[in-house]
Amino acid sequence: AQRVAWSLVLLAVLVTLGQAWGQVAVALRNPRARRLLAVSTLLIGVNWFVYLHAVSTDRIVHASLGYFITPLVSVLLGLVVLGERPRPLQGLALLLAVAGVAVLVAVAGMLPWIAAVLACTFGCYGLVRKLAPVEALVGLTIETALLTPLALAYLAWLAVAGESSFGTVDAATPWLLIGSGAATAVPLFCFGAAARRL
Repeated sequence: AQRVAWSLVLLAVLVTLGQAWGQVAVALRNPRARRLLAVSTLLIGVNWFVYLHAVSTDRIVHASLGYFITPLVSVLLGLVVLGERPRPLQGLALLLAVAGVAVLVAVAGMLPWIAAVLACTFGCYGLVRKLAPVEALVGLTIETALLTPLALAYLAWLAVAGESSFGTVDAATPWLLIGSGAATAVPLFCFGAAARRL
């Protein structure tokens, strides 16, 4: 919730500095853009939630495996949905990557659900963001704004329950929480920009 809220603050500043509020309004008036951004919001929301669950339950290896598998999901979606065809060396690289993932899954004895959910949600997120007719900053701002009411409701519930960590744990925690906005928004902005160009 903190990541979402502080990401929106940062993105609002960037949209203001880039004078992109008009682009946000245009995207919100476009029915196709609204539908695709609603889907991408759901995908990234689930992805963030599962990732944070993995971190808080000491399943970092499962989360890492999920993000290691994500490019394979992206390639599969490119083949099936976008009709892309790999060149011979790309096909060889793909086979080597699949073999590497197969070894990791075999060593683990199973494909952990966390890895599967993270790979599928982030792979599908990349596809939807590629198809959405909006620039990276505009799309990420709208996605984050859609998640913010849920984030603020949860933060309010924590505050009422006396479980808020903002300003109650130590002096560094609020700054780390604020910094989580940049740590979340900047990579996703770069990812969204790259997805549009691929």
